[in-house]
Amino acid sequence: MRKVCRVRLRHSARRLVTAIAASVLTASGIATSHPLQATGDHSTAVAWDAAVAAVPEELRALRGLQEVRLELHGFDVQYGRYGLDRVELEAAIRERLQAAGLREDGGGPPARLRLSIRLNLAEQRYYSYGLRLALLRPIALVAEDDAYIWIEVWSDGQVGAVTPIQLPRLSRFALTLIDAFVSQRRQAEQG
Repeated sequence: MRKVCRVRLRHSARRLVTAIAASVLTASGIATSHPLQATGDHSTAVAWDAAVAAVPEELRALRGLQEVRLELHGFDVQYGRYGLDRVELEAAIRERLQAAGLREDGGGPPARLRLSIRLNLAEQRYYSYGLRLALLRPIALVAEDDAYIWIEVWSDGQVGAVTPIQLPRLSRFALTLIDAFVSQRRQAEQG
């Protein structure tokens, strides 16, 4: 009897994972519906899952992305005195995103493009830093409601150390991450 329960649990877990994957792909515009939801046939769902798995992950994460909401975290005003200006960086990022064809907040729940920075002053001589760019896409919890969870589908980053005088370099590093994101999105749309 224990074996039968385990088999049923595995089968249920597989169906749950399949349903979650279908929800993510449908919400991101990669697929319009999941065959298991339409037909109830598990063999069709397995074939559909295999076809989706054949698409490279980068393409699945970035394909169909049209609008984003830019979020900057960790850029304190105190770093402005060293030349790391949040306002200038934000304007440069928005300009690059618009040039890439990404709109800002056109209604509905847009994907979030989050640029985070962590700076730690070490021994009063240099800052260790971590820059991280992440794309979070909304997944509807209930189809008729405005309840969403945000799933990270793409990220890139850089770590290192700079002196206080070198803090403006972090703006260039951040723009390099944005350029990599735009380039990979372009590849995803062409693929």
